[in-house]
Amino acid sequence: MAKIKISIIIKALNEEKNIARCITSIITATKNIDSEIILVDSLSTDNTIAIAKNFPIKIIQLKHTSDRSCGIGPQIGYLFSKGEYIFLIDGDMELEETFIQKALDYMRKNRNIDGVNGFTKNVSNQVRDTKSDTYSKTKDVDSLIYCGLYRKKSIDNILFFTNPYLFSSEDTDLGYRILNAGGKLKQLPLHAVTHYYHLDKNPFKTLILKFKRGYFFGYGQVIKFHLKNSDILKKYLIKFKRPLVLSLIQVSLVIGLLAIPFNTLLLKIVGSIYLSILILLMILKRSLSQGIYSFITTNLQAVGLLIGICLPKKDPLQFEPRVKIIKELRIKSWRL
Repeated sequence: MAKIKISIIIKALNEEKNIARCITSIITATKNIDSEIILVDSLSTDNTIAIAKNFPIKIIQLKHTSDRSCGIGPQIGYLFSKGEYIFLIDGDMELEETFIQKALDYMRKNRNIDGVNGFTKNVSNQVRDTKSDTYSKTKDVDSLIYCGLYRKKSIDNILFFTNPYLFSSEDTDLGYRILNAGGKLKQLPLHAVTHYYHLDKNPFKTLILKFKRGYFFGYGQVIKFHLKNSDILKKYLIKFKRPLVLSLIQVSLVIGLLAIPFNTLLLKIVGSIYLSILILLMILKRSLSQGIYSFITTNLQAVGLLIGICLPKKDPLQFEPRVKIIKELRIKSWRL
């Protein structure tokens, strides 16, 4: 049996339009590398699984929709992985053909580095080619957003890959834990993936959908999870300072509404601050609609942060995946 150099984990939910392109790009990029591809599906209701079955990959699927979260797919993939390295990618992404090999070469030469990624090219259904965050030099980063190549032993040292209970911010949480353990993460000046994402014609509808799925709850969850770790907590508070400030304002507003006697002064103060923030965002965005959109987004983040803090804290080390193996793959067949 060939030794696996890299385990590539794809996390997906209803990606029938993208999954074939994603898997094909991975197979092409790893044709000369001992590897395994693991698709972790969060109970897709479209043809994602039917399409994925046509490829030489392992397919794992959740048994219960209630287990869905941003952090669960990568963690399940990690638990089933056998590679020396782990590469994480979303099902709506296409892997650039040369990135994996170049990233592996870099990490072999720099054994003090725990993980790397590159820049992402974003393409939506409404914008043919959006601006990419390109750069010319390798730089230190505190997390690997969108995708990332990690040493498996580095993940083993911090006990788990991604927190399976987080509704969002799982990649940020992972990066902070690696750095807190003395690790290093780098962003290489290389095109890593192309991200094909869907933009709804009504952006406010997308915001509401994200909120219903708990996407904004992750902010509060990670703060609560790291309350006893001052170094990581400080990083989070700086990163989420805007929704955190708005959360404090909203709490003040609620206190004002419940105050006896009725505290009109506090309400006027809070209302004035809210209005000032809205006007400031309109000025910064140079658009009435964009200012309102940003204001609503920030407030949903603030509400989500409060909800996330109130959610029960669960120990990721006690996580037991409830999954079914849709398709198994022997290593020997992968090399055919």
